[in-house]
Amino acid sequence: MEQVKEDNKQVVWSKQDAFLLGGVTILGYTLMRLITTTKGYFLVTLFTVALCLSVYFYAKSKKKILKKSHKIYMVYTLLLSLSFSIFENSVFYGTIHIVLALSFAYWVLVIMDARKSDELDEHIIGDFLSGIRRAMQVSELKIQVDGKLDPKSGKLKQIFMALIIGIPLLLIVFALLLASDDGFRMVVEDLVNAIQLDLATRIFTFIISIPVSIVLFTYIRNNYQHTGKQYDLSKKKKVSSLVFTIILGMLILVYLLFFMGAFIGYMRFNAGSHSAYELSQFARNGFFPLLVVVLINLTVFISVKWLSENTIREKLMLTVLGSETLVLVVLAFAKLYLYINSYGYTLLRFNVAWFLVVLFLCISIFMVGVWMKVNYVRISIATFACIFLSLQFINVGKYMINYNIGLYQDGTRSYLDMSVVYAVGADGVDSIVELYEKEENIYTRSELVYFLSDLSQSTSHDNWSLNMQRIHASSTIDSVLDEISFY
Repeated sequence: MEQVKEDNKQVVWSKQDAFLLGGVTILGYTLMRLITTTKGYFLVTLFTVALCLSVYFYAKSKKKILKKSHKIYMVYTLLLSLSFSIFENSVFYGTIHIVLALSFAYWVLVIMDARKSDELDEHIIGDFLSGIRRAMQVSELKIQVDGKLDPKSGKLKQIFMALIIGIPLLLIVFALLLASDDGFRMVVEDLVNAIQLDLATRIFTFIISIPVSIVLFTYIRNNYQHTGKQYDLSKKKKVSSLVFTIILGMLILVYLLFFMGAFIGYMRFNAGSHSAYELSQFARNGFFPLLVVVLINLTVFISVKWLSENTIREKLMLTVLGSETLVLVVLAFAKLYLYINSYGYTLLRFNVAWFLVVLFLCISIFMVGVWMKVNYVRISIATFACIFLSLQFINVGKYMINYNIGLYQDGTRSYLDMSVVYAVGADGVDSIVELYEKEENIYTRSELVYFLSDLSQSTSHDNWSLNMQRIHASSTIDSVLDEISFY
């Protein structure tokens, strides 16, 4: 198949583009308000719905043929945003924000037919990079007036380019000037106080939102203007089979030696009696290096599968390497489980645990792809996406708190890790209230009351950061605190 070059024809603005720019400008300002003032929750859902509908109707107005797959990607993005309105899900370190942004960005490429192929495949990273590059092409912003190109459109694109570059640069310089001179900082503070802090914040947010809105608009519009490249996958540059045979052979031998040594070490350790602390240290020792090795193996596996000649020898060696990698994943998970069983969950431990499960499934899918012609990239990403979405609709924070409370109540742990309780927030309130009603230790009870009081204040003073779980938690906390004050 011959490579089809991107369509770089001269493009002009239309009425739909003007409406899209207006809508995106409002949404860009809303987005920056969410980022600078609140976590959003309900507002994140509403913002995503508005943004998706804007793109959807823009594509329809441009006579784009909307396929079933286009709507599936949109539904996934909307479901992710819906989870913000139900649980806090602070367990995921903000990963959900990144996944939400990536899913929306990829859906734009899908609906605008701006991908290199018609399905999700190994080109996904290249698709993202191409989409971002197009968003930076402000030179394509040409205006059509009465059917003719406006001669002033050249100046307009220069103004847009200046704003994209100049505003972030101005903010950096302004921040440095504030830090360099106390007199200047005092003058600015007096000025801000004079015009009211909230108004100053809104003005500052609006200034920041200008380049954000422009990039968001050009990402949508410019990706509509381009068709993706179609590549002949058979013309990939292959690497000699001998190169990969040597690399894979060395790795396979090293891992065989590692497994032998690890087994001998485990038998020696298992021969003696050990305390819970010694057991947890044994589990913790070498866990993260082992995880890095797994990721290196995964990279080698994909590279060989993509660049090799796929001979029988290479397939057999990839199968052996994949099997060894699966054993490494199981070993890493066993170490993590032993440590969690002694010390309970933290946010990091939970995230590593579910990531290892996804990693095991993806490696298994890759191994199937060695011998069968399947789109292993698409299946792997779909597996991750489904598991991640499912976790957003499960109260993971409550599960973690219940597990840690169980270790505390059965004596495995002498105290409850309150740092995890604070990190989980409103998602764990029901479990904390239940523990408070049963707990007899005065010190623990006072810690729990302090947590509930602190969370109550944060939910009652920030109406912009509400969702169903926070509303429920606020109601539950108020009833508990009322009983405490009564007694």
